[in-house]
Amino acid sequence: MFAVMPFHKRLAELSYIEQSRELNEQEYDDLEICLKANMHFVRKIVNLYELSYLASATDDVGWQLEICGQIDELIEGKGLQS
Repeated sequence: MFAVMPFHKRLAELSYIEQSRELNEQEYDDLEICLKANMHFVRKIVNLYELSYLASATDDVGWQLEICGQIDELIEGKGLQS
């Protein structure tokens, strides 16, 4: 499952704007913020998917359920703060 987060929407908007004109200073700042947010999101979710695979490979159902809960929270936007 993949979640479209607010920063993904803003990235798409900025990309659309950039097709017709140069981004202004505020838009470039927004772009940088969104790219950093996306980097953190991807790093976190990939790490959780890898841990989930490890839990599955070691038949640790409890650990896998815990990790899946963290994935769900991240996709819902609750796990982005840490």
